[in-house]
Amino acid sequence: MIPSHPIEAVLFDLDGTLIDTAPDFVHVVNELRQQKSMEPLPFEAVRQQVSNGARALVALSFGSEETNSEFPQLLEALLNLYEQHLAVKSKLFEGLEQTLTLLEQRNIPWGIVTNKPSRF
Repeated sequence: MIPSHPIEAVLFDLDGTLIDTAPDFVHVVNELRQQKSMEPLPFEAVRQQVSNGARALVALSFGSEETNSEFPQLLEALLNLYEQHLAVKSKLFEGLEQTLTLLEQRNIPWGIVTNKPSRF
């Protein structure tokens, strides 16, 4: 379908839309589990929770509820590891480089919107 008016700009969400950040989160989750002498979780199990945020990753990784007294420490440890491994394995999703190139060629401005905390 061709729009009835020209596209003025395109905005992308960052995590999970423009950039696949799941590999970094899988690494961080499993590194933290290793520090706790736990077996790694399967890639897909972690990937399915990434979009639900760090709290969901802690709950998945340690079976810990937010009411558990260890939860805040586990959450901070996970976030600290993520900050140290930020964008190590992250990459554009397949086809997005070509999409961005096409937007540039057509002089269509594009940008990124995100709710990712500025720390990251």
